[in-house]
Amino acid sequence: MDEWGWPSDTDWFQAARGGPDELKRYHVRAMHAARQAHLALTELKGKWLWRSEKLLVLCVLVLAGAVLWELAIFLTSRVCRLS
Repeated sequence: MDEWGWPSDTDWFQAARGGPDELKRYHVRAMHAARQAHLALTELKGKWLWRSEKLLVLCVLVLAGAVLWELAIFLTSRVCRLS
């Protein structure tokens, strides 16, 4: 199998030497292994996406806090000048 989890042509031809039943069994095993590898990769990508979304929300909250802080400082300085 190659790095993507797909069997190579050589793998298929070696399995074909055992007859049609062996080729069918190899096909089922290979497709199952490839599917499991893809599911694991999809799960990993989903976890990283979830983490990045949480960090993005955290960044938005920090930025909003900084803007509100600056707004509060600005408004209090104007109120002090008016008094």
